[in-house]
Amino acid sequence: MNCLNRRMLAALLCSAGALGLASCSEKKTEPDSSASSQGTRTVAFAQGEAGGTVEETFTASARVSDIEKSSRKITLTASDGSKSSFTAGPQIRNFDQLKVGDKVNATFTERLVVFVRSDGADPSITHASALATAPKGAKPGAMAAEMYELVASVKSIDTARRTATLQFSDGQARVVQVRPDVDLSRYKVGDSVVIRVTAALSVLAESP
Repeated sequence: MNCLNRRMLAALLCSAGALGLASCSEKKTEPDSSASSQGTRTVAFAQGEAGGTVEETFTASARVSDIEKSSRKITLTASDGSKSSFTAGPQIRNFDQLKVGDKVNATFTERLVVFVRSDGADPSITHASALATAPKGAKPGAMAAEMYELVASVKSIDTARRTATLQFSDGQARVVQVRPDVDLSRYKVGDSVVIRVTAALSVLAESP
């Protein structure tokens, strides 16, 4: 939860700003060089409209190299030979089916959506989470998801500097830059800026 919250705030405070997002083409998919060749990043927005969508996906695989059944400790070895160990919690069902040599695939997806509403809603913050486990008899696996939603109020718009001042639920105000293509005449003081981050992690084991 705290990790996702930090990621959400980092996305909010990025140099492009919550209303601007990235100054790029309407839709762009590219390798995520900060992660690995298995990561992708997609940015999409409508010309003239504030906000847009950024989605990042990262996939990693490893082999089960050691299992301690009594303690539920699993050691995974990546393709580069690096090893990591962890204890499988009760949410990892069908643990007894896991064996040395099995392949474990993990996929992490994070989606940031920013849009503007004219409802004049009060600033707020919302959090929700969910956990799903593999059905009995299936290969060990689990999926977890979290969602954070921030609603900020537009307190002022500077058309000359192309900036907007947003006020959040904790009372803090922040000035954000607006993309050059955004038509500022479509927005006004009192509008609500919704910043929604959804993150999902799925882990699945499969036989070699």
